[in-house]
Amino acid sequence: MKKIFRIRFGSGRVLNPLKALLLQGITPERIAMSLAIGAVISVLPVLGLGTILCTVVALGLRLNLVAIQVANWVAYPAQLLLLIPFFSMGATLFRQPPVNLAPQDLVAMFNANFWGSLFALWTTTWQGCVARFALSPVLVALLYLVLLPLLRKLRSEEHTSELQSP
Repeated sequence: MKKIFRIRFGSGRVLNPLKALLLQGITPERIAMSLAIGAVISVLPVLGLGTILCTVVALGLRLNLVAIQVANWVAYPAQLLLLIPFFSMGATLFRQPPVNLAPQDLVAMFNANFWGSLFALWTTTWQGCVARFALSPVLVALLYLVLLPLLRKLRSEEHTSELQSP
């Protein structure tokens, strides 16, 4: 199982950029922080905003742009999976009834009142963003704590293989 995961997930697109960063001397701590923040930013319940925000945050906090964008890219499927849970948490947080997001109900809602529907979806979106922002510090800390030992292990493997090669 470990080898299958490594072949599919770790083949080139994710692990190679991280290995390159480690070999350039960037610390596992900086990479773990970049990855954690990038992953949390990327699950913002507004499609397409993650790349822009990751870039702005990386430049503002002087995090590694490659690492934060790798995390953004890898976490994109989670953004789609977490849209409805964040919308529901936002509605609960603001004590609002959740908007029914079934396609047929959305069509009926827009047919009945276009501007009211836009307002309802806008409200749902920003409430979902507030819920996600409220969870951000905990999510970043948890991801950092999970990623740091993995990156330290990856660094030690790379240094070991570097020493063994002629």
